[in-house]
Amino acid sequence: MKLLSIVALIWICFASGCGQGSTQKPMPMRKWIPVQPWQTSNNAKDHAFSKIKIPQIVLFPSKKTFFIPKRWMPWLQDHGGNIATSREELEAVAVGQGEWDSEYASVLNAAFPFDRCCVHGGATPWSAGAGYRDVQLRVYDLEMPADKACEQFVAKSCEEIQRIIGHEIVPRTQKSGRWNRIVLSFDLRFYDYIATANVDCFFRAVGGNTIVFAFMHTQGNRDEDTITEIIESFDPEQLF
Repeated sequence: MKLLSIVALIWICFASGCGQGSTQKPMPMRKWIPVQPWQTSNNAKDHAFSKIKIPQIVLFPSKKTFFIPKRWMPWLQDHGGNIATSREELEAVAVGQGEWDSEYASVLNAAFPFDRCCVHGGATPWSAGAGYRDVQLRVYDLEMPADKACEQFVAKSCEEIQRIIGHEIVPRTQKSGRWNRIVLSFDLRFYDYIATANVDCFFRAVGGNTIVFAFMHTQGNRDEDTITEIIESFDPEQLF
């Protein structure tokens, strides 16, 4: 009987995390409400959108194009639904629905008006964890100069990241050809794991507007080939 009591005590201790190898503490519930999408115009005719003309995506109203990356094509051809182009499709992906996507959407919604988002795409559809599994992309056509767009992104998105994780981060900036690239990296902690989120934006002046390619990914350099493929396929001189 005494032996059973000792065994029971050991089991209770192990199950409650007293074991020698148990150092992880459950993540406390976060009191965080994501930023909701906002818009600059109530006139639907002013809202940005895009059209798929395989192998390209045409952005409106600029009529500039970029090529659909190779990693996106299998799902697009077999299932569809992984590239939102119409306003109805875009509104359906304006916010996230779970871990990673909620945080990514909130960081971008804090900085950019969603009525100026032309397209949202990825190798798989936007859903809980899509921003963790593969790189997701939003393209914006902002009615402001590039320097102002960069400043707004750093100020508003860094403020939102601090609200999510509880401390400041330092943006990484670099010149990438004719693009200004700004990367905001921050660790997201969930109940049983931690990983680094990257909101990785490329800014380029086109006419009086600014085109922004906003990538969301966790894989770091492993996503660089897809990011480079997309950025290099954009032609500011080409009109569809």
